[in-house]
Amino acid sequence: MKIAEIRIPFDKMYDEQRQSETVSEFVRGLSEHGCLVGDSVPIARTEGDFRIYTITPEADALSAENFGQQLQSLLSAFKEAGLGPLDTVVIGDDPGTIQCCSCGIRSFIILYTSFLDDEPPLRCGNCFKPVPLYRIPDSDPDLRAEISDWADDYRSCDRFWICSGVGEKFGYDQISKYDSPLSREGMKLSERLTSVFRPSYYYLYRYKTHSEKAEMARKCPICGGDWYLERRLHNKFDFKCDKCRLLSNIAFDLKPVARSENGYDD
Repeated sequence: MKIAEIRIPFDKMYDEQRQSETVSEFVRGLSEHGCLVGDSVPIARTEGDFRIYTITPEADALSAENFGQQLQSLLSAFKEAGLGPLDTVVIGDDPGTIQCCSCGIRSFIILYTSFLDDEPPLRCGNCFKPVPLYRIPDSDPDLRAEISDWADDYRSCDRFWICSGVGEKFGYDQISKYDSPLSREGMKLSERLTSVFRPSYYYLYRYKTHSEKAEMARKCPICGGDWYLERRLHNKFDFKCDKCRLLSNIAFDLKPVARSENGYDD
């Protein structure tokens, strides 16, 4: 991820409130489109411009070629509000985040996040690095925002589980059961991603099991097929069903199982 500064100059002869609302709407659009990451994007008004300091997935995330139709429409309102063109500067790398995928070809993608992640909730199936949401084609214009909303819900449920307390069981059920409302929504989004972008897999978290024998023999919860991987995928996934496009891990409450960490063989 990159730290960036956005400057938007304004003409003082125009309505101040309208300018602020136009800039705020544009920043929300940038977040929904995947050009910005993180929960909070502060906006400051100075003597001559608006300034936004934020995190972007890539150095060119704020280039007009990545904006799509919805953001271009929001940009078109700048002139009427007395706002000038964007001036963006990439300050440097964010040392606390992962750099984005640079694979020329992605054989599949993974819908994946956790309560610790600020990165985009899409991962490349080849390198497991984040894939910016603005890489999704415009043919399903609402998909990016719906993925962002799902990711917020997932992180909340994951936080309930990790932090224990009254929401622990609810959080675990949501992220681990294939038929939970959270998983059902995630799998629907994966289907739409498969239709417009790349084959998309959904991850089912797994912590609890009755025994090692039962865990190693478990089947895909949807089709009942074999899905155990002989070689571990990205040092994280031990199960993969290509029919249902599901991923999972050996339950974390078992002792560590010696597995190959060489990744996925095509």
